[in-house]
Amino acid sequence: FFLVQYPRLFRETWKFTFASFLISILFAGMAYRTVQTHPDLVADIMGPAMAQEFRGEKTAADIKTRFRIPPHAILSSLVTGNNIMVALKAFALGITFGIGTVYVLMYNGMMVGGIAGAYAKSGVARDLWMTLLPHGALELSAIVCAGGSGLLLGYSLWCPGQRTRRRALREDALKAVQLAVGLIPAFIVAGFFEGFITPTDRLPDTVKVSLGVAVAVVFWLYLLLGGREVPAAGRRTKSISGSFESR
Repeated sequence: FFLVQYPRLFRETWKFTFASFLISILFAGMAYRTVQTHPDLVADIMGPAMAQEFRGEKTAADIKTRFRIPPHAILSSLVTGNNIMVALKAFALGITFGIGTVYVLMYNGMMVGGIAGAYAKSGVARDLWMTLLPHGALELSAIVCAGGSGLLLGYSLWCPGQRTRRRALREDALKAVQLAVGLIPAFIVAGFFEGFITPTDRLPDTVKVSLGVAVAVVFWLYLLLGGREVPAAGRRTKSISGSFESR
């Protein structure tokens, strides 16, 4: 499933992941710009739980301390569980004709963009990204992919084509749930990085960022290249060479 079927399924449904990315980046960009001039507006939209993230001056210690207070193992497990819940929520809310999935992507995009804008306004954007990228590069990639599974589910209800909606939902729900569940290993790896790599002082920030980005690049290469068949000419050449060796 993971070596062959999953990357092929991702490429088959890539348009929905791309739509998920566009929704996320659009609202992240809007929040990034808005929070620098009207932080109270973003705080009111995001709710009281997130309000303090967008108001006031920020320092590098504000973001770094957050990952150093909890014990590493507890932080890793909590983050992994939370990210998996977000992914499953983005998938499951596709049943609302995709509206709930769009809301999850909007909220997540505005949260990331708003926080980035608040730290950029205070002149410590570099410290923020050096702290977030070790785990966030993979984590955000997986959330975008999870959003794609929910959009696929919603699309099957809006546009079933020649199929009945019930049949379209049954067929595409199977694909969507495979897309969502297949992301669990990525969230486990991202949670490990957030619990053990991001908070550590034993590695320089540049090394941590390099590791995080490298893992995200491997993840995308796996999705784009994994499970591809060997070209027929290559198989034939291998078979011929094998026959000569046997002789």
